[in-house]
Amino acid sequence: FGQLPDPGWFPNTVGIAYAAVKTWLYFPIAGLTIMALCMFYLFTTFPIAIYRAYYNHKVSAPVCFISLSAPSITMYAMTIMAQSTPAGEVLIESDPDFATYWKDLHREYYIPVQHGMMILSLIGFASSLHCLWARWPQFKLKAFSPAHMAFIFPILSHTNAVQAYRSGFNSFSTDPAGSPFHVILYSYWLTCLLVGTMLNFVFTYKYVTLLPKWTKLDEALFLDENDEIPPSP
Repeated sequence: FGQLPDPGWFPNTVGIAYAAVKTWLYFPIAGLTIMALCMFYLFTTFPIAIYRAYYNHKVSAPVCFISLSAPSITMYAMTIMAQSTPAGEVLIESDPDFATYWKDLHREYYIPVQHGMMILSLIGFASSLHCLWARWPQFKLKAFSPAHMAFIFPILSHTNAVQAYRSGFNSFSTDPAGSPFHVILYSYWLTCLLVGTMLNFVFTYKYVTLLPKWTKLDEALFLDENDEIPPSP
């Protein structure tokens, strides 16, 4: 139709990553398949979201926030790569050589991938802040709507990503537990968690209190067949 791709087209494909984590526990192949789809959606839609966030200043841009969370959500799904199957757990516990091989393998491949995903997650989070900052003169003139709940998506999904990054780093890194990087990473994660939680409470309160104004009860659903439907006002 002669229109540029819009980030609002892709949130459901990005969000499917959350299903990969739980699916992996019961159906490993299905979980890996979903994770692979998430990686594909990330690298095909995230660049479009970044471009549109910086160069398209439409007021409807809150939907873009969901797609800017793509690296964070995908990174969270990738935590399944650090988990072994039940049979693998038995082998790790019973064979010290295999346990060492498992950790070395993840240090060589998994941790570098997590570093890259963390960089993309930070880019997405920073872009969402820029998106809000650049459009704030327009946003502040608009009434609060359900679409504004998208404001909390980036920070909450980024907090999940930081936790996933911490989990992998703590499990496979050779850095001591009290190293400066560990302390900084924990402090950053805790800050994101507290700020995101407070924003979630505020936006949820506004959403619930304004919900009656956004909905209209269909009285016809509660009438019997013989009852007359009242005329429209």
